[in-house]
Amino acid sequence: MLRLALVAATLYASAALAGQAQRALNFELFDAAREGDAAEVSALIERGASVEARNRFGNTALIYAARSGDRETVETVLAAGAELNRPNLNGRSALIEAAKRGHLDLVRFLLARGADLDQRTLEGLTALTEAIYNGHVEVAALLLDSGADPRPEDSSGKTAIVYAASLNQDAIVEQILAAGVDADARYEHDLTALMWAAGYGQADAVRVLVDAGADVTLEDDRGMTALTLAEQGGHDAVAQVLRSAR
Repeated sequence: MLRLALVAATLYASAALAGQAQRALNFELFDAAREGDAAEVSALIERGASVEARNRFGNTALIYAARSGDRETVETVLAAGAELNRPNLNGRSALIEAAKRGHLDLVRFLLARGADLDQRTLEGLTALTEAIYNGHVEVAALLLDSGADPRPEDSSGKTAIVYAASLNQDAIVEQILAAGVDADARYEHDLTALMWAAGYGQADAVRVLVDAGADVTLEDDRGMTALTLAEQGGHDAVAQVLRSAR
């Protein structure tokens, strides 16, 4: 019995050490992927690091590689069997991470590989809304051209057109409208994209929305119109555009 107990203890200790070694190797892989070091990533995979390993945030080597923006690193991890659309614990995929950081070429590559255009985070954000919010207009345009749906609302009740209008991304606003989004669609507090643009003093976006037929007389749940919001914010140029459209 004693011998069996010793053998069991030895096997348990060996398994524990092996597990620790594997975990350390996986974390080296995370670090190399984060740095966009394709050669080191390849070497670590050959040594047994797992591309399916996740840390306490649910991040994989692919997520870190996408953040780095290095296409070769992403390709290396995918070639080793990483799951393209596997999100972390916040629902963030490789495509969402690449779009958020404006990695245009990598976004194009991930789309060609079949990345889910409309995958959403736990907060309801998509690759499109992340690209718009972070000012990556070329990435946003590419996603829209590729068929990204601009309609989903995030947890704050905002959509792609609300973010684009608020940030004066007039070309993106035009593209979203061309995709069939209603210029007078209402969001949280009955606000429209025009109201958001007017409240932030974004004249170019206001002109695009007015030209598309947005109703300047609509009121939010406080009785405020786009003109009221522009005047309240001291945005005289925007207020003039809205007065001319009444």
